[in-house]
Amino acid sequence: MNIVDLVKFDFVPSGADAGGALSSVPRTSPGSAPRRGYNAQRSLLCAFTCRKSFARYFASARSVQAAATGSNAGMSSNPYPFPKQANPTPHHIFHLPRGATQKDIKARYFELVRIYHPDSAIARHHPPDVAQAHFQAIKRAYDILQGRGALVDGMDAPHPTAGMRAREPPSARARRRPYFDDVKADERWTERVVVGGLLLTVIALFAQTYATKQQALSEAAARKRSARREAEARIGRPEDLVLGHDGISSDTALPSSRTQSSTNDVSRLNGP
Repeated sequence: MNIVDLVKFDFVPSGADAGGALSSVPRTSPGSAPRRGYNAQRSLLCAFTCRKSFARYFASARSVQAAATGSNAGMSSNPYPFPKQANPTPHHIFHLPRGATQKDIKARYFELVRIYHPDSAIARHHPPDVAQAHFQAIKRAYDILQGRGALVDGMDAPHPTAGMRAREPPSARARRRPYFDDVKADERWTERVVVGGLLLTVIALFAQTYATKQQALSEAAARKRSARREAEARIGRPEDLVLGHDGISSDTALPSSRTQSSTNDVSRLNGP
């Protein structure tokens, strides 16, 4: 028999009741006394079960209230709550005035990192993506206040001394860099090296192509001059000259046998 079945029975008080409730119970038969005792036992069992259920309910309610109280206490213990506006400025995130010094900014950055780190107790009250967004916003705001970052998402201008810090030597900036700052180092020098290497490669290819072309042109000109000299030397030899019937020399080169016969013919025509 479950608790619902027990509750359905009417409660009949036992003889221990102080109000003399037994006088109100009709005694019509000898079996009424056992019936009253059975009902009283079931009523006591139902009361005991309900008492355990209510104790368990109140214990769980107290635990939930304690957890909520602890959560509210953890949130209220945050001295630097994250701004609720859409695009908070770096000074709003750091809860500092615009005239704050670099020492104050650095000290406040350490405190904010300790509070808003994704593994901290306060950050665990937020969803993981919200906690990570808050942490990244704090780092970006610190970069802007240090003069190392650009304006992002409506953030205000960097500190007035950002230009002076940019002209400082690298050693001074390295001494001022905090230990918790895991911002990547400036990698612009690697980009410059890559661009310089590409430019040198293009210049080397162009120079090699130009030199090869010039060498080919020089060799062609040399072959042409050599052929011309050979042709002039060959035309200038007496055995290569053939006189025409009109006495004008011809540049046609003939074999030696034909040249000899042509010479004899010319001698016969001219006479003794």
